[in-house]
Amino acid sequence: MENKELWKSILRISKYMHREISKELKKFNIGNGQGEILFILSHNGDGKSEDELSKILSIDNTTTTRTINRLVKNGYVKKIKDESDKRVNRIYLTRKVNEIYFIIKSTKQRVIQELIDGIDKDELEIFSKVIEKMENNIYLRR
Repeated sequence: MENKELWKSILRISKYMHREISKELKKFNIGNGQGEILFILSHNGDGKSEDELSKILSIDNTTTTRTINRLVKNGYVKKIKDESDKRVNRIYLTRKVNEIYFIIKSTKQRVIQELIDGIDKDELEIFSKVIEKMENNIYLRR
């Protein structure tokens, strides 16, 4: 596959995945950026600082703070001052996130199933290895 075609395919798949998740998040008044923060906190453990979240997402601190403030306003996260450094806010999930967690998870499972439909186990194994290498390439360049 030519690089141009590979780029288009990855872009189409990515857009589709984001669109499907966005439809579900919208029902809960959650935008994409907010969803990404909730995803990180729920999968990598909450209690991260705003600065840590900015670095993970590769976005500026102002955008992170604005996004977190919306999540706080809507009751999905709470900010707690770090015990050892009061200048740092730690971000924790609230119970309200439980309401949406399973809906998002089932949407992701549905989308993945749609994407891998008709692909055999061996092909998926090769694809998983290739995509892992691509992901590693991203982190090697940071």
